[in-house]
Amino acid sequence: MDTTELEGFLNARSAKAGDKVVINDEGSFGFVKKEGQADKKVLNLNVGLGDRELIYTPGKIALRILQKAWGMETKEWINNHFIVSFVKMQVGDKLIDVISPEPYIGPKEMTVLTTTQTDQ
Repeated sequence: MDTTELEGFLNARSAKAGDKVVINDEGSFGFVKKEGQADKKVLNLNVGLGDRELIYTPGKIALRILQKAWGMETKEWINNHFIVSFVKMQVGDKLIDVISPEPYIGPKEMTVLTTTQTDQ
């Protein structure tokens, strides 16, 4: 039994490097509360990984990568894909794996033009 199915969030426990993720909606804002700190506003995106629906909360750098690829309006991100890669990040005294999305631009479709010559 695959215990990663217990995860509700896209992270290092639910995904592996090279996984292809689809963005399913424009997301919503939420807040992260940490003791002794001001609430932090975050973006929560509903994403698909295979047949699973997960929540992805991109950090600042990941958010900039997605903005650069598809613009500032998350409505424009819907149905776009990214490939999961990981980078190490220092959080407190721990070094953790965080997702660094690689926007996926599929193979360009080629239009083949043919000409037909007719004998007259």
